[in-house]
Amino acid sequence: MATTALAFDADFASQRIDPDPARRPAAPADVWNFHDYASWRDDAWALVGTFADQAVQDAFVADPPEFVVSDDMSWLEDRVRQVHGASIDVFDLMMDALERRYRMLRAVHGTRTSNVGSFYREGLRPLDPLRVQQRARDVFLSPAYPELTEVHLDRAIAAV
Repeated sequence: MATTALAFDADFASQRIDPDPARRPAAPADVWNFHDYASWRDDAWALVGTFADQAVQDAFVADPPEFVVSDDMSWLEDRVRQVHGASIDVFDLMMDALERRYRMLRAVHGTRTSNVGSFYREGLRPLDPLRVQQRARDVFLSPAYPELTEVHLDRAIAAV
């Protein structure tokens, strides 16, 4: 298998993290090391406990929701509203609490980039679906792929 050398900005060499989590140095106490669940599990439960106290937890156990998912916290917000009569936004509360607790997040980002320098300079950017779709159009609706049409691409986009 051939390998491709990545362009790497030498100014950021000291910020490189070993690809093997076992060989990485421990993160400082004020850095949320997403990979090391044991290092932040207790903090996360303590933060959740500030709005999901024992009464909310008991209500959850007594009447569990049909679905518990991480990208829609209405199941927890509903229990808080039922128990305490308060409307909350779990994502906002957790984000505020995490920002107060940690100065930085250490995470792993998978990509096929050939130049990682922008990650060090600008950080990771949220996915913009319209930009990605336009990029797909630019790539796949080009002379390089004459067999593909807008209909093919729209079907592929709809499938994901």
